[in-house]
Amino acid sequence: MLNFNKRLFTLFGTSNGFQSTGNTKATDTGARALSLSAQLEKYIEDEETQTGAMLPTESKVRNCQASLTSFAAGADQLGAHINTRLDTLLDDMQVAATIKEIDAYIGDVPPSCATIDSVAGSMGEAGDAVLNAVSTQLDDLEQAMSDFDLGVINDDEFDVILDQVTTELNTATAGILAMIASELAAIDGMYKKTRQLANAFAVEALINDPCVRPLIKKFANPDLAAVLTEDFDIEF
Repeated sequence: MLNFNKRLFTLFGTSNGFQSTGNTKATDTGARALSLSAQLEKYIEDEETQTGAMLPTESKVRNCQASLTSFAAGADQLGAHINTRLDTLLDDMQVAATIKEIDAYIGDVPPSCATIDSVAGSMGEAGDAVLNAVSTQLDDLEQAMSDFDLGVINDDEFDVILDQVTTELNTATAGILAMIASELAAIDGMYKKTRQLANAFAVEALINDPCVRPLIKKFANPDLAAVLTEDFDIEF
């Protein structure tokens, strides 16, 4: 007779049951970056409406706009990545929990949460840290724009802030893309390792089957044949 929590069963019929502030934060921060990029356009002097006013260096404004746009694209990728991770969270965690035991057994060490943490960082503190740092840079840029418009800072001082924001945003974007790639690689690696385990169990379970044993012996490559000979006393 089946025995399971009926409320959990009902819940997972309508929702995956999980959420992260990271995807919303990524969307909001990316949208804000695009908005500021558009606002920077007013500091590019049009040849037809030249005012003679001292403006920040055009190349620095353009570089900052490019970094804002690139970050927004990276933030979109992060939000989509987090949504995918949430959809497959339980599957991934089941596999990661198995890998934790495999690694401990293979290495003869106590189980570690390293694998589990490595496939969930973007949804939690790791992703938040990058987005919070970018939010601070966007605050600085917004304040600099206001200060420049009010004459609190001059064009040279504005240039310095534009360079700083550009550098920090480029670093943040690279960090986001590297974090996504690292998590995807870790997830791919742990699923491959579970297939290794499944194959190892399958050989051990089937090697004594009189129908399957001849086929395993027939098609075993030299490496598998060596293991079967040395560890299972199978004669080839």
